[in-house]
Amino acid sequence: MKTSVIDKFCLLFILLIASYEVVKGMGDYDNTAILFFTIGFGVIIIASLLILIFNFEILTNRFVIVAAALIPISFAIAIVRIFYSEYYTYYLIFGIISFFLILITRFTRGKTLSILSIIIGHGTAGLIIVFLPFILFISGNPKFNLLSISMGGALIGMGGGLLAFLKTGKPILSEKTIFTILLPILFLMTLFFALGI
Repeated sequence: MKTSVIDKFCLLFILLIASYEVVKGMGDYDNTAILFFTIGFGVIIIASLLILIFNFEILTNRFVIVAAALIPISFAIAIVRIFYSEYYTYYLIFGIISFFLILITRFTRGKTLSILSIIIGHGTAGLIIVFLPFILFISGNPKFNLLSISMGGALIGMGGGLLAFLKTGKPILSEKTIFTILLPILFLMTLFFALGI
């Protein structure tokens, strides 16, 4: 399916927001958190450029699916580093193992293992991105940016879930509908992450 004019505008704004975040740096965080936020936004930039050049068909490429796993995993590692630094090393190890499981199972024939690795990697990262900032917010930290990060996490989970169902051959929406709403979701996700970080 080819990208529409609206899709191209969404991709342009995604590229501008993500590029701005990479260039300006990310707040007053330590270098480790900034590194992982930069990886996440960097992958968003690359994925957006690939969709712009090759249309939505690029999303079926195994390498793109593996690279896309870096977005939630790297953001989750950065969030743990900032807010729960005592667990950073443990989650870093878990995140690296999850990523390599996704990588390995993408190129093996075991469909069940492939889906399981995505659930473990994406699912855990998504829970961290959505719920840790939200828990901090309701626990007395009144910063809006925490809710913004949670919203970005919810949107990345929604987009990833739609693509995952599409890959299983049992999508909850038609392929056309998924590709119609995917880039607006990605745009809002990038915007909320940028506002939160």
